[in-house]
Amino acid sequence: MRTFYPPLYYYILKSPYSGTCFVSRLSASWLAEQVADGWQVIASYPTLQEAQEHLLSLPKGRGIISA
Repeated sequence: MRTFYPPLYYYILKSPYSGTCFVSRLSASWLAEQVADGWQVIASYPTLQEAQEHLLSLPKGRGIISA
């Protein structure tokens, strides 16, 4: 029997503590944990390049790339 792993996506998450946005590659279960801890999902992308482009378009000083 083959084990199914849900796809990983790149999410732009906003910290509930500092307001800084990060790019993080997460599975659905990890994402649910982050949201439960107060993180806000800004967007999701299938590729790192798309996520980075969006992150860099945010107001200056708000984004940190950490994939």
